[in-house]
Amino acid sequence: MSLCRCSLNFGVRRSVRAAVGGWRRTPRNVRCIERILDFFPQALVIVIRRDGRDVVCSLKARGFMIEDGAKRWLHDNALADAFIDHPRVSFIRYEDLVNRGKEAISELLDFLGEDSLDLLQLYNESRQTATADDPKPTEHNALRKWQLGREIYNGGGRWRKELNPEEIAIVEDALRARLTLYDYE
Repeated sequence: MSLCRCSLNFGVRRSVRAAVGGWRRTPRNVRCIERILDFFPQALVIVIRRDGRDVVCSLKARGFMIEDGAKRWLHDNALADAFIDHPRVSFIRYEDLVNRGKEAISELLDFLGEDSLDLLQLYNESRQTATADDPKPTEHNALRKWQLGREIYNGGGRWRKELNPEEIAIVEDALRARLTLYDYE
């Protein structure tokens, strides 16, 4: 979640990093939004929210139990929601980054105080090509490094293929209220 999932997960990260300073991209940063805002008065936080069913699916692939993945998504989103009206925090859905591309990125750049998509162009010119081989899901740091080198892709809806009907029922039952609140079907 730029500092809270905590990065510009969608592609301009190197260029924006040069413009606004460094960060570490991890959902765990949602737990330190208040400290980030307190210690860095110029910091802007972008929370990238993702469909909880897809998050649970990703966590399952990394060895988490379905119930634990659901609890983690609920907990992390509840922490982020405490900042929903904060002027230095912006929320966007991962699926909007994928489906609305430049429009969504433009909105984020506006939030960051950037005038144009020049940073996106710089990123596209300097982007490294990711390797074809996915790292093992249990190698967390290797997985994160690999993800940072990739273009954004539409990973939404993978839960429909990768979770069985019993798992889907468990996840949807656990997440239903928040999925509805965040306008997920």
